[in-house]
Amino acid sequence: MRIHHALLLVMLFLLAGSYSVSGTTKLARLRAPKYQKLNSVNNNQQLVRAGTKTHGTIDRADEERRALTDLRNKLVNKASVWFTNRNIAAAEKAKFKAFIAAEKLKNRKLRKLAKAQVSSDDLDAAAQNLLKEVVTPDHLHIWFGLDKKTNQWTSKNPSSPLYYVPTPQYQLWEKLKEATMRVS
Repeated sequence: MRIHHALLLVMLFLLAGSYSVSGTTKLARLRAPKYQKLNSVNNNQQLVRAGTKTHGTIDRADEERRALTDLRNKLVNKASVWFTNRNIAAAEKAKFKAFIAAEKLKNRKLRKLAKAQVSSDDLDAAAQNLLKEVVTPDHLHIWFGLDKKTNQWTSKNPSSPLYYVPTPQYQLWEKLKEATMRVS
């Protein structure tokens, strides 16, 4: 149903917005004087017939014929540009989605690697392994949720003697932070 409305709107636009001369030409001919006065170079008045064409006059019939073709050409050009831009945008969106999917998969693998490295006995070697895989301390800080105090210390109770013992995740983060400082 919308297509019919759009086509009707385009037809109305073409008919109403064309460059054609509105009104009848007979009425204009009846009211126009038979002779027009033009100024010449020496300011003498010359009489010229209204029907003759001079160099500066406009051919209305050709202009009316060209108006529709010009309008059609403009619409075709705009439509082709719009479709081209739309296709380019769709291709860019597909590339971006593929890139995001690849990054999510890579992050998932690195997160699993980091969680596996936490359980190792030698945290210095684990930090070096993560450094080789281009895992930053910021990644570990986000993945392990170390911004919360409860994830940094072994005990959740401040009165416990284990409260100030860091968790293995926090220890690995510290080791990775030290390793990146040494490399930098």
